[in-house]
Amino acid sequence: MRRTARAIALLLITAALLAPARADVFLKYRKIVEGYEVKGRPVAPETTYTTLWLGPDRIRCDDGRVTLTDFAARAVCALHPGDYTYTRMPLDSCAAHMRRALRDMGDSPEARAARAVTEAMLQHGLVQAKVRQTRETRGISGLSCRRYVVTRSSPDGSWSGDTWVTQDIPADPGRLQMVRNSSHAGVPGFVDAVREMARLGGVPVLEITSARVSGRSMVSTEQLVEHGEKPAPPGVYDIPAGYSEKPWRPALGGGR
Repeated sequence: MRRTARAIALLLITAALLAPARADVFLKYRKIVEGYEVKGRPVAPETTYTTLWLGPDRIRCDDGRVTLTDFAARAVCALHPGDYTYTRMPLDSCAAHMRRALRDMGDSPEARAARAVTEAMLQHGLVQAKVRQTRETRGISGLSCRRYVVTRSSPDGSWSGDTWVTQDIPADPGRLQMVRNSSHAGVPGFVDAVREMARLGGVPVLEITSARVSGRSMVSTEQLVEHGEKPAPPGVYDIPAGYSEKPWRPALGGGR
């Protein structure tokens, strides 16, 4: 009997060791912003790309800047290749960080005014989001998708439109949304907004958005153009050698 139990235990351990480790998830998006006008002058359409590597506890996002999100440490690091530095920002509420940064400004009239405005803003979420699920479904690029209506607002502006989401790709929707919106990490309301965006319940495949940003109206289309499960390149989630940390200061505007 003991031999049988040991044999079964050995078999289970061997099977666990031989089982393939779950690969990381790779996502690549293409975003096209249609042409618009600034003070009567036309601005040409623009195409940009975003790549993401999703690991068990860390995510790398490259959308023109590189962010490394560590969910165990509850922080996101933004790399600054120009001076080989990085800043570490909290994923959760940053009220204490904002107040500390403002205290460091001294006691000038400008600092006092900034503290008063900040205290008022900390009482209300600066970043807000609302997600509404619809019954409409369709296939996009071989993926089963459902349409959601999403509205968002931040100090930068407001966005509204349709987001088609799939559950065919293994990814934590809350973590994915936290990374995709990390430019507002630490801004009041960020955590609640991410929690609302997580109601999408999967990976966005197609987003058609109308936005009003800094007084400009624009329309953009962002689509998932590549995805897969495969091993991430070595060091993809790590801060590069030779980089040093510099102090983080909250940006009330929330911009990149």
